[in-house]
Amino acid sequence: MRLCQSQASAKIHRQNEEFADWILKVGEGNILGVSTTEEGEPCWIEILNDYLISDDANGLQNLINFVYPDLPSRYTNWEYLKERGILAPTNDDVDGLNSTILSMLPGDVQSYYSSDTLVRTRDGGFLEGMEPTELNSLNMSGLPNHRFDLKVGAQVILLRNMN
Repeated sequence: MRLCQSQASAKIHRQNEEFADWILKVGEGNILGVSTTEEGEPCWIEILNDYLISDDANGLQNLINFVYPDLPSRYTNWEYLKERGILAPTNDDVDGLNSTILSMLPGDVQSYYSSDTLVRTRDGGFLEGMEPTELNSLNMSGLPNHRFDLKVGAQVILLRNMN
């Protein structure tokens, strides 16, 4: 963890140190596990409320505003963006974050879609029993989503799996 606020109060420094210590204990397996059922194994950990995003309509927006203050006016500044990031556990969470953050940027959304037409097979016929529109709803790891939304000036990271 890297902290950039050297002028923070002693209370903030203490809170940051406590959080860093807690993260280390989690990573090293030194936090006692709890069970979700009477017979279950203690394989869950309790997370303090101070470390959680509130589970309400404003929770995600508050996180985005904390990590990206003044985003609508600073979203084209590389120095501003390279010092910030939100980690998410699933691709669905990432898609939701991206959609919410994109909606905060000025301008109109342009949507791009993958191709969903069938091609002729070698014997001259079309693939039978194949509905291309069904494929549009699948979001699989390693494949791009069917719909991709962009705005002018929005930052994009392109990844390529070299494996």
